[in-house]
Amino acid sequence: MSTTWASIAEVLRALHIFSGEDDQLRQYNISGVGVQRVFNQTDAALKVCTLACPSTGYSYLQKARSTGRGGGLATIYRSDLDLSYLPLPELSSCECLPLRCKLPSPVTILLIYRPPKPNPSFMPEMYNLLSSLCTTSTNILIFGDVNIHVNNPSCRFAAEFLQLLDCFSLRQLVDVPTHTRGHTTDLVITDSAPDRNLSVYDLGVSDHKVVSMELPIMSLSIKPKCQICFRNLKNINPKIMTVDLKNLLHTDLPSVIDAVDFYNKTLSSILDLHAPVKTRTVTFSHSAPWFTAELREIKAAGRALEHRYKAIEGIVRKMKPSTCALDPFLTVLVKANISAISPLITTVINHSVQAGLVPSVL
Repeated sequence: MSTTWASIAEVLRALHIFSGEDDQLRQYNISGVGVQRVFNQTDAALKVCTLACPSTGYSYLQKARSTGRGGGLATIYRSDLDLSYLPLPELSSCECLPLRCKLPSPVTILLIYRPPKPNPSFMPEMYNLLSSLCTTSTNILIFGDVNIHVNNPSCRFAAEFLQLLDCFSLRQLVDVPTHTRGHTTDLVITDSAPDRNLSVYDLGVSDHKVVSMELPIMSLSIKPKCQICFRNLKNINPKIMTVDLKNLLHTDLPSVIDAVDFYNKTLSSILDLHAPVKTRTVTFSHSAPWFTAELREIKAAGRALEHRYKAIEGIVRKMKPSTCALDPFLTVLVKANISAISPLITTVINHSVQAGLVPSVL
């Protein structure tokens, strides 16, 4: 199953083409149409949308510009798509109409219009907007007139905009002129929607053309599955663990290398005994494309570095209970058993100072 969406800019007149006797919404089996520059007053926008919307089977949502000339956004859509407003912060550099299509498959739709006048706030605001969308939503569809000539390879602003999209794993699908002067300014941007029957055609009522595409709506995304490892710390008996630590830590260690090796192996074995590692397959509803494997490694290394500087008992007690996979013993357990572990930590430090050597594992 698929639904056809169309985007039109500067189309107060084109709204009427899509209604009345022509009724191209039904003629072309269009499920939704996003319109930019509808009207700049709420009452007038409501009147225009009411006249343009077919009497049965379709509904509309609109957002009129409160001040200035022009502007305003609206979408006319098939009623069974169940569209609703999505709350997002207001932007000063462009107009946005964020929507959520709940059924039959969740889709986040963002209708956007950026005025042609330069605004230095556009890029920072778009970065914050995309950061919010891409970390909380999947199946994102952004379309509208951004007044950026993405077809011009020498346009620095266009290059920066496309690079911003790439940072969030978003694709811009329109590769033909959408304006009578030969520019590509009306865009379709998505994170997952395939390019199916995307077409650009002229209604003859504006200097902008209509951009339409088919969008599969039954199975747009497959929730990613991941196998996680965890320990059930709630099952640990603190008294029994303390006894095990005291019994194993009274050992004569001749060097810092031996002390560190004994420390890591002993605490790891005790942790495995009391809270063995378990695995489970989980499904994530939302993904964060920007949080790559490299960033995850950097984050883990940063956490490991934090623990290297915490040696004496007083400092350990003030540590946050954060930990990482590199630790042989979870920090929360080190703090709870510091009286039993501190002699071994002291031995490691003393050997290291005497030998002038920091083991590579640290």
